[in-house]
Amino acid sequence: MEIIPGEHFRRPNFGCLITFRCELCGVIRYDIVQRRTGELLSRSYDHPDWYLAANEDRMDPGWWRVKWWEGLDESLFLEAEPKPTPIRKQAARKRA
Repeated sequence: MEIIPGEHFRRPNFGCLITFRCELCGVIRYDIVQRRTGELLSRSYDHPDWYLAANEDRMDPGWWRVKWWEGLDESLFLEAEPKPTPIRKQAARKRA
């Protein structure tokens, strides 16, 4: 999300408006925040017309993430290193 200038006609009745745009899909997010405490008071979205129609099949968000990840280069993913099993635990398993 990139921060973009807010529109004056959206000036809030309370708090402070900060506006974001998703660099991937163009969705606009409006957050109303309390600047002194960091509290998020309100959040709303303005979706492009195609955005809601794109998920007419009601796919799970995990499915969408996997589809996106499939198009990314493997070098962007850093897998967890396997942890070796201590020798004592291996010996205990063999006795059991």
